[in-house]
Amino acid sequence: MAAAAVDSAMEVVPALVEEAAPEAAGLSCLVNLPGEVLEYILCSGSLTAADIGRVSSTCRRLRELCQGSGKVWKEQFRVRWPSLMKHYSPTDYVNWLEEYKVRQKAGLEARKIVASFSKRFFSEHVPCNGFSDIENLEGPEIFFEDELVCILNMEGRKALTWKYYAKKILYYLRQQKILNNLKAFLQQPDDYESYLEGAVYIDQYCNPLSDISLKDIQAQIDSIVELVCKTLRGINSRHPSLAFKAGESSMIMEIELQSQVLDAMNHVLYDQLKFKGNRMDYYNALNLYMHQVLIRRTGIPISMSLL
Repeated sequence: MAAAAVDSAMEVVPALVEEAAPEAAGLSCLVNLPGEVLEYILCSGSLTAADIGRVSSTCRRLRELCQGSGKVWKEQFRVRWPSLMKHYSPTDYVNWLEEYKVRQKAGLEARKIVASFSKRFFSEHVPCNGFSDIENLEGPEIFFEDELVCILNMEGRKALTWKYYAKKILYYLRQQKILNNLKAFLQQPDDYESYLEGAVYIDQYCNPLSDISLKDIQAQIDSIVELVCKTLRGINSRHPSLAFKAGESSMIMEIELQSQVLDAMNHVLYDQLKFKGNRMDYYNALNLYMHQVLIRRTGIPISMSLL
């Protein structure tokens, strides 16, 4: 019912009527309010997309206030799909009404495909060619993924079959994307390859439902580097490596200076942050996944060397 109401609102919005000021006294008082106040009311969170569609069809002023690129539809989009907002830059021009429509359509398509999987593969495993319909989907892939995540996050034990197939489809979508990124990464010249980036791609591929990004992991490692620099500054405030800018590197030949860096690193990693090697469960896969190494502060030499 809610989806039908939103779809109805989407049909109402384009058919806006350009009329003179409304005759109803209450509405007349409303439209005479300052634009900032009206915008605040419309973005208060108490109105649904269907409500905004009806409001915008009453008069020209409210229609202009509810224009697709304005705050009103942006707030509607944010409230309904908050996890998608990280994909937009504050400087981007976005027609939020159109974006809302595209996301709504993608959600309906995703649910349609999940329902078809439930019917087609109820008594068997999904074959390799069973995902061919997904490859032909139109629209931003992140919208389909977001809808699948919404299905997985449905409360209680409802729609367990849908959740089962939504998880399979989400695994497929994300692993295919990560695999393409990993292939492109491996084709780069050795000088441009980053061991950390490669490790993150492997981490993402093996944990497609986890929120893992190179940016976040790099930020955590950068914070560790800052702690090491602070400690090194206390050991030797004139150490040449302290003059390096981010991303710069140079060989330091003096043994004493090298030892000072190692002392600072060991103090931060093992004394201050309590990182440790996993001797008791060396072959546990969690020792290799960078996001888990940073969370658990436990790893093995090959993963710890990337810190």
